[in-house]
Amino acid sequence: MADVRQFSDAEINRLVKFYEQAEREILDRINRALLRGNQTEYLDAMKKNVEAILQQLREGNRTWCTEAIPRVYTEGLKNADAMLKDAGVSITAGFGAIHQQAAQVLAENAYQRFEDVVQVIGRQVNDIYRELALENVRGTVVGYDTWKQTARRFREQLAERGVTGFKDRSGKMWNMRTYTEMVARTTTMEAHLQGTANRLVEQGHDLIKVSTHRGACEKCVPWQGKILSITGKTEGYPTLEEAKAAGLFHPRCRHAYGLYIDLDKEIEELEAEEGAVKDKYKDVPSITPQDFNQELYDRIKASGYPNNLMLRSEYEEIFLKKGFSREEIETVKKILSDYGGVAEQQKKAMETIAAEIKNDSRIGKLLRATSDLEEAAVEVWQSGLENRIKKALRDAKEDWDLFGQAEGFSKDYSDFSEVETTIRMRLEKEASLVVYRKGDLGRPIESWTTDPLGANIGGGHRLTPDHAMTLSEMHKRGYSILGGTCRMMGAPGEMEITFINFDKCLE
Repeated sequence: MADVRQFSDAEINRLVKFYEQAEREILDRINRALLRGNQTEYLDAMKKNVEAILQQLREGNRTWCTEAIPRVYTEGLKNADAMLKDAGVSITAGFGAIHQQAAQVLAENAYQRFEDVVQVIGRQVNDIYRELALENVRGTVVGYDTWKQTARRFREQLAERGVTGFKDRSGKMWNMRTYTEMVARTTTMEAHLQGTANRLVEQGHDLIKVSTHRGACEKCVPWQGKILSITGKTEGYPTLEEAKAAGLFHPRCRHAYGLYIDLDKEIEELEAEEGAVKDKYKDVPSITPQDFNQELYDRIKASGYPNNLMLRSEYEEIFLKKGFSREEIETVKKILSDYGGVAEQQKKAMETIAAEIKNDSRIGKLLRATSDLEEAAVEVWQSGLENRIKKALRDAKEDWDLFGQAEGFSKDYSDFSEVETTIRMRLEKEASLVVYRKGDLGRPIESWTTDPLGANIGGGHRLTPDHAMTLSEMHKRGYSILGGTCRMMGAPGEMEITFINFDKCLE
């Protein structure tokens, strides 16, 4: 949750200083007229000078509103983008036409509020002008002393309250600085909140949660931690507008809001989506670790590396038991082998895979079953982590014993804890299955390597990777393993794992 003040304070101070300068100039013009005596030309000159200053204020307001409000609105968009990113939501939208229009409307509304301020100043100065003109006539008749008393009274009033005072609906009086600051803070906060809200709604999220902090004012306390609906379309929640109308997000308010995801609703939607997928692929035989015989299960679990965990005969036997023919198995084998070939061959194989999956053919079903098999094998391999750690520690302890005896180290093994920590961290990282890649991302099928040095391209040369992700991160991006853990897809002996995004294949 970003505090709008960090984005708006600089903008507000710039405008407030502009108004303070205008007030000083207006006061100067009025004082000059008061000091020069009761002559009409001095009062007329004062009025013209003030009108020129007010026109400068209007121009400054226009510039400030057209620059600051869109800038703060954009920060609101960025704030929402950060919320969505933290929630694992992919962001594709930018500052499009709809947001440009929204920022322009907010800027125009802000300008009108400042125009109201300028008009109040103008009316106050006109009141001063008329009263001074009246006193000028009266002084001419009664005597100059009357004018001097009036001038002194006006100078004292102006010194005390400034050029003008603003009265709000509750009757509270504001001086020019505080009132301008209040209006500026209100408009920038509105722009930031609106930018955030518009982006969230644009991305399909209607619920937000208000922040909580100590020392909140009485208007804000009832809303702390509350879940609000931005649009009012989500039943059972108060709206953002209701909260604002009740006093939340007032000027200098320290509250913000963050994205709120209704997990129950999300689960319902996911279950419905999964149900639809299950119905579509209900005749696709799924493969789980339970389909492995005990010998195969134990061998995969004890393996030191996740690559090429099964023999061809073993995974073929599993597919045959699931009802696929040898001809279908050979066809998929050929397609996957082609994907491991040269560029043109690989491109054609990718197109074939996508077409078979999109058509939901028998070959497409076997490709899905192949992915299930690969994922099941990794699941079994990851379950052997603790055993691999125990074996590595046992071997390291034996080496430590020998090393300690040779070097005359004590037998308390006080330094071995560092060795143990290093071994455990290394094997835990390996079990998370970090994969590496060079080049662009986002294709329906991508080949990664488990070697941090990069992919072998023949002759010992390597492509230095510039991407690294865990298997969990790949899953979040929508990718499943297609080959490399059970079935070799790269060059002989290469530590390559190929991933597939079935949704991208359906596009």
